[in-house]
Amino acid sequence: MNAFPSKRGHFFQIAPVFKHLLAAATTALVVICSGCQTPEIEEVPFGPENPERIAQIQGQLESFLAYWRARGQFYGMTVGVVKADKLVYKHETGMTQDRKYALGSITKIFTATAVMKLVEEGAVDLDAPLTDYMEVRIERPELSSRPVTIRHLLSHTSGMPDLRYFHPELIASPELPFRIPPQIVPAGMHYRYSNTGFMILGEMVSRRSGKPMDQFMREEIFEPLEMRQTKTSQLTGASGVATTIEDLSHFAMMYLNHGKYGGKTILSEETVNRMLTQPVYYPPAEFQEYCGLGWRVKRGPKGVVTFFHIGGADYIAAWLQLFPRYRMAILYLGDPPKYDDYTMGMLLALQAKLGDLATAYAGADTPLYLFKATPPPPEVFETYPGTYINVLTGREAVVTAKNDVLFFSRAGTYAYPLGTQTNHVFTGGFQDLSHDFVHEPGTNKLLGIAAYDGYYVRKPPEDTDTPQK
Repeated sequence: MNAFPSKRGHFFQIAPVFKHLLAAATTALVVICSGCQTPEIEEVPFGPENPERIAQIQGQLESFLAYWRARGQFYGMTVGVVKADKLVYKHETGMTQDRKYALGSITKIFTATAVMKLVEEGAVDLDAPLTDYMEVRIERPELSSRPVTIRHLLSHTSGMPDLRYFHPELIASPELPFRIPPQIVPAGMHYRYSNTGFMILGEMVSRRSGKPMDQFMREEIFEPLEMRQTKTSQLTGASGVATTIEDLSHFAMMYLNHGKYGGKTILSEETVNRMLTQPVYYPPAEFQEYCGLGWRVKRGPKGVVTFFHIGGADYIAAWLQLFPRYRMAILYLGDPPKYDDYTMGMLLALQAKLGDLATAYAGADTPLYLFKATPPPPEVFETYPGTYINVLTGREAVVTAKNDVLFFSRAGTYAYPLGTQTNHVFTGGFQDLSHDFVHEPGTNKLLGIAAYDGYYVRKPPEDTDTPQK
């Protein structure tokens, strides 16, 4: 009998047809990313700077920061703009003298860089199972998951849940000093942010390099990049780096200059491009959003528009965003006492203002950050309504469509609307989290939905009385 425990301890038996569908789906997705090309980055020459325009935007930005500082939204904030290999703008507001700010989750980009250094050295294979390096098994046989690889961990596609929103019973592993959550989606199907995945990567870096991770970071990344003010405290691979805007700008310069800084090669250009490549299959789209190897990426018809990462928690606000076509970057570091919706709204506005300033320094006519996600075409949208079943709990979910809007409901709950994020990702419901419609590589056949609480396999239309709209 194939039975799967629910959170309440009850068991559901999944019909053999669903086991077959799940196995077929995971077999179809064994390829890393069929049709995914290494991202071309068509660089654009800098235009002439307009000093008056730059000064005007700087004044607006600095007034904005002074206003929010006076309202107690943060104690200190430092912002910057990088152009090619120079920090062309820096502004401090509040308590910033000689401040080192915690990066929070931007630490993950340093961890990803460390892993890729080991890949270049031949000490790590991106597509090798994690079990080749540590006795830690994440994949679950009841999900028919293929082995979790280093690539899966770097791209947040291991199938482990985001523990901010889903709270399963954690599993102890003798190989790790922390517990890990059970996998809830087969590996390689779906992006779901995972601190745990990068904590595991941090442990792996230490073991494969033969050095404590903070030592490896210092010798292989901080010192070559002249990041002399950067420190680590309780470094986990997911967090623990604290730095200044100047040091962080050096890191940005290295990525803007194809892995080089100050005449030194930190990463090869090929490795930088690999980190920006789409790691799993998504339906083709003119504009695509995805997580590469550590970096979040937005790609358009002319290549990568931007890649970035954020760090956020109480007393932590960190942002690093690069625009590779223009060789520009924006960054900020701050310490808001509360990282709530109100603060996030302020930070979104700050990102736009810094983006406008970077546009002015680049001498560009349109904002560097312009990006328009591609919605699903009608023939794809029409395939999404139907009945789905959670592989691990047996709980059914129904997707319906009304007036070109999708609605999602789990058994026993109300139907909530889903807002379009990309041609296959929609957000809504609890915490406005993502619902990712998973497609078969090459055919684009719909296989199921990956949500925050697990993977729902598509129920064949002949097995349901739910009307299709």
